[in-house]
Amino acid sequence: MKRFNKTLCKKIAKVTEEIEAWDKYIQSVLFVYQTKELRISKQSSYKLVYGRESILFMNYRSHKGSIIERLLEITDKIPQLREMIRRTIHKA
Repeated sequence: MKRFNKTLCKKIAKVTEEIEAWDKYIQSVLFVYQTKELRISKQSSYKLVYGRESILFMNYRSHKGSIIERLLEITDKIPQLREMIRRTIHKA
């Protein structure tokens, strides 16, 4: 555990300039740590725990096309979703 904490602190120090901002980066740093291939097992700890590789955003392809196309599709629906939520809140 001591070794992990040392590694985690080093990684967070690399991505943050302000010591007070470390909490903004911890999830990203942990995800990188968990998806990195381990030297001993040649597997990521993510794969060892979940039995499959993680789906990285940059490698994501939906059946409808690229992630950019999917994001644009979702963005087009945001006004409709907001209106639906507004009506639901008003009813409540």
